[in-house]
Amino acid sequence: MALASVAGAERRRNHGAVPDTVRIIRSNLLYVEKNGLPSSLQDRLIRVAAFQNPEFYRAQAMRLSTYGKPRVISCSESFPKYIGLPRGCLEEVVSLFKKNGVKTEIRDERNPGQRIDASFSSELRPEQQDAVKQLLSFDDGVLCAPTAFGKTVVAACLIAKRASIHWFSYIAGNSWTSGGSA
Repeated sequence: MALASVAGAERRRNHGAVPDTVRIIRSNLLYVEKNGLPSSLQDRLIRVAAFQNPEFYRAQAMRLSTYGKPRVISCSESFPKYIGLPRGCLEEVVSLFKKNGVKTEIRDERNPGQRIDASFSSELRPEQQDAVKQLLSFDDGVLCAPTAFGKTVVAACLIAKRASIHWFSYIAGNSWTSGGSA
């Protein structure tokens, strides 16, 4: 019991009174419930989805105007009852709450979509095969690759592997054709 009160005292000292449990809704964004969250913890959540703008610092280093270039780019959104964050932030958000002794209750409200029959009949280059393998190990992901990597081909392969049988065929010349019915 003494350990629990020490943890509670630590939470109050860092961020003030924090709730025992915070609800997170996984949908098009992560919706973190604001109810009971102190403003310092809300600010920390917003910073999870923010990064420094390289264009600002590039202009600043060359002594050019930084007018109209934000120093920080935030990918969060503020709603009346929630803070909206990109879905890829889930692990860091849960870790932040865990460090502060707050339990998380996650409700998955993602749209499962419609099951389609899809197949992929093209061949992937080794680097594309590696990208597919890496991306399949996660529910969410971003493929960032240079021009001519074949991101569209990788996406078509991922769709076929997740969906399973036959719907779209990738044809040389970058055109898509319907190849079946759902």
